[in-house]
Amino acid sequence: ILIVHQNDCIIWKIHLQEKGSVSSTPVDVAIMMGLFKIARLEGNPYHWDSWEDLIGYTVNGQVLAVKQMKEEKK
Repeated sequence: ILIVHQNDCIIWKIHLQEKGSVSSTPVDVAIMMGLFKIARLEGNPYHWDSWEDLIGYTVNGQVLAVKQMKEEKK
């Protein structure tokens, strides 16, 4: 479990560094949760509900990104 959480920490840190900010939006949370599921799948690619969760976080992220984009245009 420690290795999985260390991997999560690394990929979340990379995401936030690439973004250039430690503050996060709901879109960032969807991205980071997707990254979390990818890290889990690296350890066990046969954990089927992780694949389903990844799809859910991806769809949620897209919905949130569209909403955020529309709000920024106002």
